[in-house]
Amino acid sequence: MRTFVVGILSLISLLSYGQKSSKYTNKDALEYYNQGIIACNMNNIKLADSLFYKSLKLEATKDGLFNHAMTRLMLLDTCTACQDLKIAGNLFFDSESKEKYYKICLNKVDTIYFDKKFQKIYNPKEYKYFEEYIEPKFDSSIYIVTHKKNHYSTQALGADIFKPKGVDIYALSIIIDSIRFYSFIFSSTFEENNKKRIDYFEEFLTRYLNNKYDFGNLSYRDRYFKVQLLVNSEGQIYNCYILDNPFDIMDGTLRDEIKSEIKYNILNMPKLTPDSFLGTQVNRLYEFTIGL
Repeated sequence: MRTFVVGILSLISLLSYGQKSSKYTNKDALEYYNQGIIACNMNNIKLADSLFYKSLKLEATKDGLFNHAMTRLMLLDTCTACQDLKIAGNLFFDSESKEKYYKICLNKVDTIYFDKKFQKIYNPKEYKYFEEYIEPKFDSSIYIVTHKKNHYSTQALGADIFKPKGVDIYALSIIIDSIRFYSFIFSSTFEENNKKRIDYFEEFLTRYLNNKYDFGNLSYRDRYFKVQLLVNSEGQIYNCYILDNPFDIMDGTLRDEIKSEIKYNILNMPKLTPDSFLGTQVNRLYEFTIGL
């Protein structure tokens, strides 16, 4: 059960009651969560915020995310609040979080309808597909969700992987630098078609970096980093980004040199087999992890 009174946007306290339930499997996470509820009831928002954060570090739940979002809003950190609401809404299927995310965090949501040939139409009753163009307030990108009528075949695992949920989402994409990149397409064979090339490249880059640099000061956990590729409709690497960067602890010059080496090698990867959407080759956003 959730109760709230609003204070900054009329938001004074918006909190789930801290009942013990099957929502938590980590006892310490539950204890921090319950202490956060008590702190909120005492109007100690900073303490509550830190307790909800500690709880989330141990175990993420929809109530923990929702309440941490509310304390972040009260502390004027709307960006973090929106991230929490987005995760709670999309990953935990929490309708209240999703409603507040749309209300607080978005500039606008435009909907476009298409027929079975994916041609734009103006009568929503005749649609086969529709797309939501989502423009967040705190992000320069535009996100696009493509839905297919009566689809419900995409398995959204959510927070509980043992209870997958069927959704009508047919594709996900994002507009970066005015260019649309697909991050998910139902029944896409992009990963399958490019697995051998990407696996070979991962092995090559790992050997190359380890032969040239000494990573002995990195812990085992820090020896992995994620790479994001932007692949154009011809299969060429348009751009790339290093995510979860483990090199920041190194000397600035050495760090920049390693990152430049990685980017140079990625941008010169062999051409990939492009992805396609409804028979048309499209740009693709793809991520993979490299270990050192």
